[in-house]
Amino acid sequence: MDEKAPSAVFGSAMADWVPLPWADCETLHGIMKCISYKYHDINELYHYCGGGRGIRTPETLASLAVFKTAAFNHSAIPPSALSLATWRTIFCSCLSLVNRDPVPCRVPLSANCSDVPCNYMQGRLQDKVALVTGAFGGIGSAITRRFLAEGAAVIANDLDGRPPANLRIAGPDGGERLIAHRADHSKESDVVAMMQRARELFGGVDILVNNAFAAFEDTDIETLREEDWDHTLSACLKGPFLCTKHAVPLMKERGGGSIVSISSVNALRAVSETAYTAAKGGLISMMRLVAADFAEWNIRSNVICPGTIATSASLDYWEQFPAGFAELKRMYPLGRIGDPVDIANYVLFLASDESNWVTGTVHAVDGGLMAGTKLSVR
Repeated sequence: MDEKAPSAVFGSAMADWVPLPWADCETLHGIMKCISYKYHDINELYHYCGGGRGIRTPETLASLAVFKTAAFNHSAIPPSALSLATWRTIFCSCLSLVNRDPVPCRVPLSANCSDVPCNYMQGRLQDKVALVTGAFGGIGSAITRRFLAEGAAVIANDLDGRPPANLRIAGPDGGERLIAHRADHSKESDVVAMMQRARELFGGVDILVNNAFAAFEDTDIETLREEDWDHTLSACLKGPFLCTKHAVPLMKERGGGSIVSISSVNALRAVSETAYTAAKGGLISMMRLVAADFAEWNIRSNVICPGTIATSASLDYWEQFPAGFAELKRMYPLGRIGDPVDIANYVLFLASDESNWVTGTVHAVDGGLMAGTKLSVR
Protein backbone atom coordinates (compact mmCIF):
# COMPACT_ATOMS: atom_id res chain seq x y z
CA MET A 1 0.00 0.00 0.00
CA ASP A 2 1.18 3.49 -0.81
CA GLU A 3 1.66 5.23 2.55
CA LYS A 4 1.78 8.99 3.07
CA ALA A 5 2.60 11.14 6.08
CA PRO A 6 -0.43 12.79 7.67
CA SER A 7 0.79 16.22 6.61
CA ALA A 8 0.73 15.12 2.99
CA VAL A 9 -2.90 14.22 3.30
CA PHE A 10 -3.73 17.87 3.98
CA GLY A 11 -1.97 18.99 0.82
CA SER A 12 -3.55 19.82 -2.50
CA ALA A 13 -3.34 16.28 -3.84
CA MET A 14 -6.51 15.07 -2.14
CA ALA A 15 -7.57 13.26 -5.30
CA ASP A 16 -4.56 10.97 -4.90
CA TRP A 17 -5.15 10.22 -1.25
CA VAL A 18 -5.18 6.58 -0.19
CA PRO A 19 -6.04 4.96 3.13
CA LEU A 20 -3.36 5.18 5.80
CA PRO A 21 -2.38 2.48 8.28
CA TRP A 22 -3.83 3.40 11.66
CA ALA A 23 -0.39 3.88 13.22
CA ASP A 24 0.35 6.67 10.74
CA CYS A 25 -3.02 8.32 11.15
CA GLU A 26 -2.92 10.21 14.46
CA THR A 27 -4.22 13.30 12.69
CA LEU A 28 -7.27 11.52 11.39
CA HIS A 29 -7.78 9.87 14.77
CA GLY A 30 -7.64 13.24 16.50
CA ILE A 31 -10.11 14.84 14.13
CA MET A 32 -12.53 11.95 14.43
CA LYS A 33 -12.35 11.86 18.21
CA CYS A 34 -12.87 15.61 18.36
CA ILE A 35 -16.04 15.22 16.32
CA SER A 36 -17.17 12.17 18.29
CA TYR A 37 -17.03 14.18 21.51
CA LYS A 38 -19.61 16.48 20.00
CA TYR A 39 -21.90 14.10 18.15
CA HIS A 40 -22.63 11.04 20.29
CA ASP A 41 -25.46 9.79 18.10
CA ILE A 42 -24.19 8.02 15.00
CA ASN A 43 -27.04 9.31 12.82
CA GLU A 44 -26.28 12.90 13.79
CA LEU A 45 -22.55 12.31 13.36
CA TYR A 46 -23.22 10.88 9.94
CA HIS A 47 -25.32 13.87 8.90
CA TYR A 48 -22.78 16.41 10.08
CA CYS A 49 -19.81 14.70 8.47
CA GLY A 50 -21.69 14.76 5.19
CA GLY A 51 -22.98 18.28 5.71
CA GLY A 52 -26.39 17.04 4.54
CA ARG A 53 -25.00 16.47 1.07
CA GLY A 54 -25.88 12.85 0.54
CA ILE A 55 -23.14 10.51 1.81
CA ARG A 56 -25.70 8.45 3.73
CA THR A 57 -24.93 5.02 2.28
CA PRO A 58 -25.09 1.75 4.24
CA GLU A 59 -21.35 1.20 3.78
CA THR A 60 -20.37 4.63 5.04
CA LEU A 61 -22.75 4.39 7.98
CA ALA A 62 -21.34 1.03 9.04
CA SER A 63 -17.75 2.18 8.49
CA LEU A 64 -18.29 5.38 10.43
CA ALA A 65 -19.73 3.44 13.36
CA VAL A 66 -16.67 1.18 13.46
CA PHE A 67 -14.35 4.12 13.04
CA LYS A 68 -16.05 6.12 15.81
CA THR A 69 -15.76 3.20 18.27
CA ALA A 70 -12.10 2.76 17.48
CA ALA A 71 -11.48 6.48 17.93
CA PHE A 72 -12.77 6.29 21.49
CA ASN A 73 -10.92 3.07 22.33
CA HIS A 74 -7.81 4.00 20.36
CA SER A 75 -7.88 0.51 18.93
CA ALA A 76 -6.55 -0.50 15.57
CA ILE A 77 -8.53 -0.60 12.36
CA PRO A 78 -7.00 -2.53 9.47
CA PRO A 79 -6.96 -0.18 6.47
CA SER A 80 -8.61 -2.94 4.45
CA ALA A 81 -11.70 -2.59 6.66
CA LEU A 82 -12.74 0.51 4.72
CA SER A 83 -12.81 1.07 1.00
CA LEU A 84 -10.78 3.81 -0.62
CA ALA A 85 -13.91 5.80 -1.41
CA THR A 86 -15.20 5.50 2.15
CA TRP A 87 -11.88 6.54 3.68
CA ARG A 88 -11.70 9.55 1.42
CA THR A 89 -15.31 10.52 2.19
CA ILE A 90 -14.82 10.26 5.94
CA PHE A 91 -11.51 12.09 5.92
CA CYS A 92 -12.57 14.96 3.69
CA SER A 93 -15.86 15.36 5.54
CA CYS A 94 -14.17 15.40 8.94
CA LEU A 95 -11.62 17.93 7.78
CA SER A 96 -14.37 20.10 6.35
CA LEU A 97 -16.32 19.93 9.61
CA VAL A 98 -13.33 20.91 11.75
CA ASN A 99 -12.75 23.87 9.44
CA ARG A 100 -16.40 24.91 9.69
CA ASP A 101 -17.10 24.25 13.35
CA PRO A 102 -14.91 25.99 15.96
CA VAL A 103 -14.99 23.39 18.72
CA PRO A 104 -11.80 22.31 20.48
CA CYS A 105 -10.13 19.01 19.70
CA ARG A 106 -9.31 17.48 23.06
CA VAL A 107 -6.97 14.84 21.64
CA PRO A 108 -3.26 15.74 21.37
CA LEU A 109 -2.19 15.54 17.76
CA SER A 110 1.22 14.20 16.75
CA ALA A 111 4.07 16.68 16.42
CA ASN A 112 4.16 16.54 12.65
CA CYS A 113 0.49 17.43 12.37
CA SER A 114 0.67 21.08 13.39
CA ASP A 115 -1.12 22.09 10.23
CA VAL A 116 -4.41 20.57 11.38
CA PRO A 117 -6.99 23.40 11.28
CA CYS A 118 -8.44 22.71 14.74
CA ASN A 119 -9.73 25.69 16.71
CA TYR A 120 -9.13 25.47 20.44
CA MET A 121 -11.38 26.85 23.14
CA GLN A 122 -11.19 30.50 24.05
CA GLY A 123 -12.62 30.27 27.57
CA ARG A 124 -15.61 32.45 26.74
CA LEU A 125 -17.58 30.95 29.65
CA GLN A 126 -14.70 30.35 32.03
CA ASP A 127 -15.85 30.14 35.67
CA LYS A 128 -19.51 30.45 34.63
CA VAL A 129 -22.21 28.04 35.82
CA ALA A 130 -24.86 27.07 33.29
CA LEU A 131 -28.09 25.16 33.66
CA VAL A 132 -29.34 23.60 30.41
CA THR A 133 -32.72 21.87 30.17
CA GLY A 134 -33.26 19.13 27.62
CA ALA A 135 -29.49 18.79 27.71
CA PHE A 136 -29.10 15.38 26.08
CA GLY A 137 -31.19 15.79 22.94
CA GLY A 138 -29.91 17.04 19.61
CA ILE A 139 -29.76 20.78 20.29
CA GLY A 140 -29.24 20.31 24.03
CA SER A 141 -26.20 18.07 23.54
CA ALA A 142 -24.64 20.57 21.15
CA ILE A 143 -25.19 23.41 23.66
CA THR A 144 -23.80 21.35 26.53
CA ARG A 145 -20.69 20.41 24.58
CA ARG A 146 -20.14 23.98 23.46
CA PHE A 147 -20.45 25.30 27.01
CA LEU A 148 -18.08 22.67 28.40
CA ALA A 149 -15.59 23.42 25.65
CA GLU A 150 -15.65 27.10 26.62
CA GLY A 151 -14.95 26.45 30.30
CA ALA A 152 -18.39 26.46 31.92
CA ALA A 153 -19.63 24.11 34.59
CA VAL A 154 -22.95 22.67 33.41
CA ILE A 155 -25.95 21.35 35.31
CA ALA A 156 -27.44 19.23 32.54
CA ASN A 157 -31.13 18.64 33.08
CA ASP A 158 -32.89 15.91 31.16
CA LEU A 159 -35.58 13.39 31.94
CA ASP A 160 -33.15 10.72 30.75
CA GLY A 161 -30.84 11.71 33.59
CA ARG A 162 -27.76 10.06 32.10
CA PRO A 163 -25.44 11.96 29.77
CA PRO A 164 -23.84 10.25 26.79
CA ALA A 165 -20.48 8.82 27.87
CA ASN A 166 -18.56 11.25 25.69
CA LEU A 167 -20.08 14.26 27.44
CA ARG A 168 -18.31 13.63 30.72
CA ILE A 169 -15.37 16.01 30.37
CA ALA A 170 -13.19 16.63 33.40
CA GLY A 171 -12.27 20.14 34.45
CA PRO A 172 -8.70 21.46 34.77
CA ASP A 173 -8.62 20.43 38.43
CA GLY A 174 -9.66 16.88 37.58
CA GLY A 175 -13.17 17.39 38.91
CA GLU A 176 -16.34 16.98 36.92
CA ARG A 177 -17.75 20.11 35.30
CA LEU A 178 -20.78 18.27 33.94
CA ILE A 179 -23.47 17.28 36.41
CA ALA A 180 -26.44 15.32 35.12
CA HIS A 181 -29.65 16.08 36.96
CA ARG A 182 -32.82 14.18 36.20
CA ALA A 183 -35.87 16.34 36.79
CA ASP A 184 -39.20 17.27 35.28
CA HIS A 185 -38.74 20.97 34.55
CA SER A 186 -42.53 21.44 34.53
CA LYS A 187 -42.84 20.42 38.20
CA GLU A 188 -41.97 23.16 40.67
CA SER A 189 -40.64 20.85 43.36
CA ASP A 190 -38.21 19.30 40.84
CA VAL A 191 -37.04 22.71 39.68
CA VAL A 192 -36.52 23.98 43.24
CA ALA A 193 -34.41 20.90 44.03
CA MET A 194 -32.40 21.39 40.83
CA MET A 195 -31.61 25.01 41.65
CA GLN A 196 -30.66 24.06 45.18
CA ARG A 197 -28.22 21.51 43.81
CA ALA A 198 -26.70 24.15 41.55
CA ARG A 199 -26.19 26.40 44.58
CA GLU A 200 -24.66 23.62 46.68
CA LEU A 201 -22.27 22.40 43.98
CA PHE A 202 -21.29 25.61 42.22
CA GLY A 203 -22.64 28.51 44.26
CA GLY A 204 -25.54 29.36 41.97
CA VAL A 205 -26.33 29.87 38.29
CA ASP A 206 -25.00 32.40 35.78
CA ILE A 207 -26.65 31.05 32.64
CA LEU A 208 -30.01 29.40 32.07
CA VAL A 209 -30.89 27.80 28.76
CA ASN A 210 -34.59 26.96 28.44
CA ASN A 211 -34.25 24.29 25.76
CA ALA A 212 -36.45 21.35 26.78
CA PHE A 213 -39.64 20.90 24.81
CA ALA A 214 -42.20 18.34 23.73
CA ALA A 215 -45.08 18.21 21.28
CA PHE A 216 -47.78 15.66 22.07
CA GLU A 217 -49.90 14.56 19.11
CA ASP A 218 -50.09 18.18 17.98
CA THR A 219 -52.57 18.89 15.18
CA ASP A 220 -54.76 21.67 13.86
CA ILE A 221 -56.99 23.40 16.40
CA GLU A 222 -60.14 21.56 15.31
CA THR A 223 -58.79 18.11 16.13
CA LEU A 224 -56.29 18.86 18.91
CA ARG A 225 -57.16 17.07 22.15
CA GLU A 226 -57.22 19.01 25.42
CA GLU A 227 -54.78 16.65 27.16
CA ASP A 228 -52.25 17.03 24.33
CA TRP A 229 -52.60 20.81 24.50
CA ASP A 230 -51.96 20.68 28.26
CA HIS A 231 -48.92 18.40 27.95
CA THR A 232 -47.32 20.53 25.24
CA LEU A 233 -47.94 23.82 27.05
CA SER A 234 -46.55 22.30 30.24
CA ALA A 235 -43.30 21.23 28.58
CA CYS A 236 -42.81 24.26 26.32
CA LEU A 237 -44.11 27.15 28.45
CA LYS A 238 -44.67 26.14 32.06
CA GLY A 239 -41.21 24.56 32.26
CA PRO A 240 -39.38 27.71 31.14
CA PHE A 241 -41.61 29.76 33.49
CA LEU A 242 -40.60 27.65 36.51
CA CYS A 243 -36.92 27.45 35.61
CA THR A 244 -36.70 31.19 35.04
CA LYS A 245 -38.67 31.96 38.21
CA HIS A 246 -36.22 30.00 40.36
CA ALA A 247 -33.04 30.90 38.46
CA VAL A 248 -33.55 34.65 38.80
CA PRO A 249 -32.88 34.77 42.58
CA LEU A 250 -29.62 32.83 42.08
CA MET A 251 -28.57 35.22 39.32
CA LYS A 252 -29.32 38.22 41.53
CA GLU A 253 -27.00 36.76 44.17
CA ARG A 254 -24.20 36.48 41.59
CA GLY A 255 -24.60 40.00 40.20
CA GLY A 256 -26.47 39.12 37.02
CA GLY A 257 -26.88 36.42 34.42
CA SER A 258 -28.06 35.45 30.98
CA ILE A 259 -31.22 33.54 30.10
CA VAL A 260 -31.48 32.06 26.60
CA SER A 261 -34.77 30.46 25.62
CA ILE A 262 -35.27 28.28 22.57
CA SER A 263 -38.50 29.12 20.77
CA SER A 264 -39.18 28.28 17.10
CA VAL A 265 -39.92 29.81 13.72
CA ASN A 266 -43.39 28.37 14.36
CA ALA A 267 -43.88 31.35 16.67
CA LEU A 268 -43.10 33.76 13.84
CA ARG A 269 -45.07 32.30 10.94
CA ALA A 270 -47.85 29.80 10.35
CA VAL A 271 -46.30 26.36 9.92
CA SER A 272 -48.18 23.66 11.84
CA GLU A 273 -48.73 22.29 15.36
CA THR A 274 -51.28 24.39 17.25
CA ALA A 275 -50.18 23.84 20.85
CA TYR A 276 -46.46 24.01 20.06
CA THR A 277 -46.94 27.24 18.11
CA ALA A 278 -48.94 28.80 20.92
CA ALA A 279 -46.40 27.78 23.54
CA LYS A 280 -43.42 29.04 21.58
CA GLY A 281 -45.18 32.34 20.87
CA GLY A 282 -46.00 32.70 24.55
CA LEU A 283 -42.38 31.99 25.42
CA ILE A 284 -41.24 34.98 23.35
CA SER A 285 -43.65 37.34 25.11
CA MET A 286 -42.81 36.02 28.57
CA MET A 287 -39.04 36.26 28.10
CA ARG A 288 -39.27 39.80 26.71
CA LEU A 289 -41.05 40.76 29.92
CA VAL A 290 -38.34 39.04 31.95
CA ALA A 291 -35.76 41.17 30.13
CA ALA A 292 -37.58 44.37 31.08
CA ASP A 293 -38.36 43.32 34.64
CA PHE A 294 -34.85 42.24 35.66
CA ALA A 295 -32.49 44.40 33.61
CA GLU A 296 -31.70 46.48 36.70
CA TRP A 297 -30.11 43.36 38.23
CA ASN A 298 -28.01 42.84 35.10
CA ILE A 299 -30.06 39.81 34.12
CA ARG A 300 -30.47 39.50 30.37
CA SER A 301 -33.12 37.47 28.55
CA ASN A 302 -33.09 36.63 24.85
CA VAL A 303 -34.88 34.17 22.60
CA ILE A 304 -33.70 32.09 19.65
CA CYS A 305 -36.14 30.84 17.01
CA PRO A 306 -34.53 27.93 15.13
CA GLY A 307 -35.68 26.66 11.78
CA THR A 308 -35.71 22.93 11.00
CA ILE A 309 -32.78 21.27 12.79
CA ALA A 310 -31.24 17.94 11.87
CA THR A 311 -31.42 15.70 14.91
CA SER A 312 -31.36 11.92 14.95
CA ALA A 313 -35.15 11.80 15.20
CA SER A 314 -35.73 14.29 12.39
CA LEU A 315 -33.25 12.58 10.09
CA ASP A 316 -34.85 9.19 10.71
CA TYR A 317 -38.23 10.72 9.90
CA TRP A 318 -37.16 12.45 6.70
CA GLU A 319 -35.35 9.36 5.44
CA GLN A 320 -38.82 7.93 4.84
CA PHE A 321 -39.75 10.89 2.64
CA PRO A 322 -36.75 11.85 0.49
CA ALA A 323 -38.85 13.91 -1.92
CA GLY A 324 -40.37 15.84 0.97
CA PHE A 325 -36.93 16.37 2.49
CA ALA A 326 -35.65 17.80 -0.77
CA GLU A 327 -38.63 20.17 -0.89
CA LEU A 328 -38.02 21.17 2.73
CA LYS A 329 -34.40 22.10 2.02
CA ARG A 330 -35.49 24.22 -0.92
CA MET A 331 -37.48 26.39 1.52
CA TYR A 332 -34.19 27.50 3.08
CA PRO A 333 -32.23 30.08 1.05
CA LEU A 334 -28.95 28.69 2.37
CA GLY A 335 -29.84 25.34 0.87
CA ARG A 336 -29.83 23.10 3.94
CA ILE A 337 -31.57 22.53 7.22
CA GLY A 338 -29.71 23.49 10.37
CA ASP A 339 -27.28 21.57 12.54
CA PRO A 340 -27.66 21.65 16.33
CA VAL A 341 -24.23 23.28 16.41
CA ASP A 342 -25.68 26.23 14.44
CA ILE A 343 -27.98 26.86 17.38
CA ALA A 344 -25.35 26.08 20.01
CA ASN A 345 -22.96 28.66 18.57
CA TYR A 346 -25.62 31.36 18.77
CA VAL A 347 -26.62 30.32 22.28
CA LEU A 348 -22.96 30.65 23.26
CA PHE A 349 -22.87 34.22 22.00
CA LEU A 350 -26.01 35.20 23.93
CA ALA A 351 -24.78 33.42 27.06
CA SER A 352 -21.34 35.04 26.99
CA ASP A 353 -20.23 38.53 27.94
CA GLU A 354 -19.86 39.31 24.23
CA SER A 355 -23.59 40.05 24.20
CA ASN A 356 -23.73 42.03 27.44
CA TRP A 357 -25.70 44.87 25.78
CA VAL A 358 -28.23 42.51 24.19
CA THR A 359 -31.49 41.78 25.99
CA GLY A 360 -35.18 41.42 25.19
CA THR A 361 -34.43 40.34 21.62
CA VAL A 362 -35.67 37.55 19.34
CA HIS A 363 -33.21 35.94 16.92
CA ALA A 364 -34.28 33.78 13.98
CA VAL A 365 -31.49 31.27 13.33
CA ASP A 366 -33.10 29.67 10.33
CA GLY A 367 -30.93 29.60 7.23
CA GLY A 368 -32.87 32.52 5.81
CA LEU A 369 -36.32 30.93 6.09
CA MET A 370 -37.96 34.04 7.49
CA ALA A 371 -36.33 36.20 4.83
CA GLY A 372 -38.47 34.56 2.17
CA THR A 373 -37.80 32.77 -1.09
CA LYS A 374 -36.05 34.26 -4.07
CA LEU A 375 -38.44 34.75 -6.99
CA SER A 376 -37.00 34.07 -10.41
CA VAL A 377 -38.83 35.98 -13.16
CA ARG A 378 -36.76 34.70 -16.05
